[in-house]
Amino acid sequence: MSTETQALIPHPANTFSVMLLLGVLLLCLERWTNLDMRLSEIFYSVNRGSFVWQHQPIGKNVYQLTKQLAIVLALGFCFRALYLSLARQTNRTLAQRQTIYFISLVALTEPMIVWLFREYSASHCPRALVQFGGENLYYHLLDSIPSNTQLGRCNPSGHASSFLWMPSMAVLYFNEVHTKSTSIKAKACFLALIVFALTLAFVQVLRGEHFFSHILWSAWIATAWCFSLLYCFQWQFLKDEP
Repeated sequence: MSTETQALIPHPANTFSVMLLLGVLLLCLERWTNLDMRLSEIFYSVNRGSFVWQHQPIGKNVYQLTKQLAIVLALGFCFRALYLSLARQTNRTLAQRQTIYFISLVALTEPMIVWLFREYSASHCPRALVQFGGENLYYHLLDSIPSNTQLGRCNPSGHASSFLWMPSMAVLYFNEVHTKSTSIKAKACFLALIVFALTLAFVQVLRGEHFFSHILWSAWIATAWCFSLLYCFQWQFLKDEP
């Protein structure tokens, strides 16, 4: 990998420090505040006994359409990667092919990682809680849970994971001429796509399907996974032409 390309990637120690800090802040926010409940209460109507978009067609349509489009985009990268790996001749450089492979790998594995965490989560979705007309109790992260309690499997957000592979597309800037401007654009693209993914996922808060922290935890896990793959395999994904 060229020195210029290495300069586009944050130092692992810096990334680890930032992710650790964000993880601690998110843990404190979820563990010792009631922000999740207060935010969900804003979108819950006591009179109707439902969340604002819980039974509205717009909520279901936005949920389904955006998720389907994200899946189609992910499959597009995967099929493109498969084609590039099988094609004997292509006008793509090695660096361009490797960035497509990397994005495809993140798109395939990131939802699986989020799903694994979710399978062992005791957290229930908001509309399944007593406070919002359901039958289950609300637990903070790391609360002591009775052994006979049924797992809610709602944290982190699986829906958000449909979008949170998208920030990996920032590596496409690695194929440009490496300048300070390129580095800024790559980082801006990464952050913008995270915000975009969180915005699309927020529809589930309006539908009572997730707390806001569930979406944030998905973003944290997805980001940590994306950088882990980048650092573990950067020698393969970003190497120069032979």
